[in-house]
Amino acid sequence: MFGPDSITWKIDREMALFLGGPRAVLLQIAHPAVAAAVERHSSFRTDPLGRLSRTLDSVFQIVFGDADEAKAAAARVARRHAPVRGTIDEKSASPWSGRPYHAQDPELMLWVHATLVDTALFVFRAVVRDLERSEAERYYEESKAVAELIGIPRSVLPATLADFDAYFAGIVDGPTLHVGAVARTQCEDLTRLQPSYALRSIYGDERMKRWSRVVDVGPLHRRYASLTRVLAAGMLPPRLRAEYGYEWRRRDRLAYESVLASARVAVRVLPPRLRFLPGYEARARSFG
Repeated sequence: MFGPDSITWKIDREMALFLGGPRAVLLQIAHPAVAAAVERHSSFRTDPLGRLSRTLDSVFQIVFGDADEAKAAAARVARRHAPVRGTIDEKSASPWSGRPYHAQDPELMLWVHATLVDTALFVFRAVVRDLERSEAERYYEESKAVAELIGIPRSVLPATLADFDAYFAGIVDGPTLHVGAVARTQCEDLTRLQPSYALRSIYGDERMKRWSRVVDVGPLHRRYASLTRVLAAGMLPPRLRAEYGYEWRRRDRLAYESVLASARVAVRVLPPRLRFLPGYEARARSFG
């Protein structure tokens, strides 16, 4: 679908984008329908590694795979989403309160897709480099191909980046989102997920076993909850930050800026094999 010259590959290859994971997830589950679907149909609590592996595999294959791999990954996503339906029990001021939901509802799929697009642009600008407006517009335009592949009709997609920005701000500032007890519990689950789950999903079990012989990941696990809170608090819109109960004092802002500063240094000094997604360089070389 894309290639080394696409802005999608140039942005999505960055490992730094994983810093935006907490932001994207918490934006998604702030929607009552997404929170209800995750609560009833997701294996996040019982099998976080399996769920994460399947999600990452699908995303990577759609973005970096060839056309057949991308279509197969999108078909798997559709099969998993087909039975995900129910009614939102949690009462809130959101107009979605009490409504039925279906994971293949274009409105819900658009919101989840939008959180990924907006978060990728947000983190890339914060950590890697600023983007020209034309680059951001091209990234959004290319993202439409991914959206259509996973089943979002083009008629539902905002036509331009400006329209997308207006849509995103309208959802964040409007009545749709509501962080209730279900979303806050899922937020706590997110902070308890050990980072080795994500690293195994990205690098594979064998490489992680080799690294574990020389690297103690214990301190990383102990600091993970704190790091997740800092990144979520710093990257979330102020309204949602408050609804999730995150404090935002001077020391919180300083911690957030310190994390981003360290990430910016890492981006400049890490070799490509550590800075970019595993396998990216080999895939790029295959284009000649």
